[in-house]
Amino acid sequence: MLNKIILIFIIIFINFSYGYASENEMVNLLDNVATGGLNVAFRIAGYLLAGLVIILLITFIFIKILGNKQEK
Repeated sequence: MLNKIILIFIIIFINFSYGYASENEMVNLLDNVATGGLNVAFRIAGYLLAGLVIILLITFIFIKILGNKQEK
């Protein structure tokens, strides 16, 4: 049960980290940080926070679904 949840979490995390910011976007963001300073840094922090919240939500939903299947 726990192994399933961990596996799902890892899969989601890998998909999310690759899908959310491709290498090109990351390079652009880093360039912007070098030139644009704090404003862009806060925006990146916002993206990361939003990503974390979404990952946690998805994981929570999966746990609920798996938990319900286990009970039946």
